[in-house]
Amino acid sequence: MISCVFADETIGEALVAEAARRFKAAGLTHAAAQAPSDRRDLVAFHSRFFQRQGAFPILARRLD
Repeated sequence: MISCVFADETIGEALVAEAARRFKAAGLTHAAAQAPSDRRDLVAFHSRFFQRQGAFPILARRLD
């Protein structure tokens, strides 16, 4: 599970990319993110990088 705080989406994209790089280097194959459903902007951001799992916005991504 990752969690990040960022000032704008460009920085957020860089943080997600760096987290994915580090997870892959550590041998991990999946990462997960969660966003509160009342924050549509955060759900939309995470949906660009992770695949939605179920009705609750729990998102996953293969790292390879």
